[in-house]
Amino acid sequence: MADAFCILGLPSTLRARSFNTGLLRAAQDVAPDGVSVEIFPIQTLPFYDQDLDGSDDEPGPVREFREKVRAADALLISCAEYSHSITGVLKNALDWASRPLPNHPLKFKSVALVSATGGASGGIRSKLAILPVLESTETYLMMRPELMIGGARDKFDKEGNLLDEALRARLGQVVDALVDFSQQMKSIAS
Repeated sequence: MADAFCILGLPSTLRARSFNTGLLRAAQDVAPDGVSVEIFPIQTLPFYDQDLDGSDDEPGPVREFREKVRAADALLISCAEYSHSITGVLKNALDWASRPLPNHPLKFKSVALVSATGGASGGIRSKLAILPVLESTETYLMMRPELMIGGARDKFDKEGNLLDEALRARLGQVVDALVDFSQQMKSIAS
């Protein structure tokens, strides 16, 4: 049986044991029946190059990424915080997904943000830094519920798996809310 609702998860780091990629794996575990969470390997995307954009030489991973973003019902972005901002690889992925104008794959896509950091902030700076990017792409950003995990080293194992059951339950609430939010946004747009 095919899943009725597809969430595309975007990690924000290349680290194999990233807390943020671990959050997306946990989202796969807590997603309700009929909802799938697919994690896109953003490390396959080359640096954004407008000369390649839409050309015959456009990289295959870019075409695949854009198709998956377009086909997804919603996006779940797990925002690592590097230097008080979003990571370069996440910005690169968003740059590819925000083209070609005017009908790029991110346009009117429902998005939720989650974050996990080793520090106490829980990734608030990365969330604040991504807001103007998402606003410029005309996405629908779900503001609540939110999940921003500080002190992640105590809540994940060494492989980057989320161990904390209360946080897993809260992540499940985010996934459920994203499904509802996306359906509401689609009904408003139609």
